[in-house]
Amino acid sequence: MKRLALLSALVLCGCTTLDYGITVHDEQGNQRFSVNNREAPSSTLRSIKNSLCKLYPKSTLIVKDLNTGEEMDGESPYKCP
Repeated sequence: MKRLALLSALVLCGCTTLDYGITVHDEQGNQRFSVNNREAPSSTLRSIKNSLCKLYPKSTLIVKDLNTGEEMDGESPYKCP
């Protein structure tokens, strides 16, 4: 069910594509989930972050550029409400 929610978010369209990975860490710092998106429309990043925060409230999302391995400025880290 969780993956279905993420796949639904990927269906959205955008004009710019990104290669990024998101890891979800709980409040104790344990990794709970990760997803990699290659050539994903840039508009899906916000939708995926929102979906992950609904699935894992109070978690921290780390968003990395898959090409450089660096965290994406302005996107990471993101603390879910």
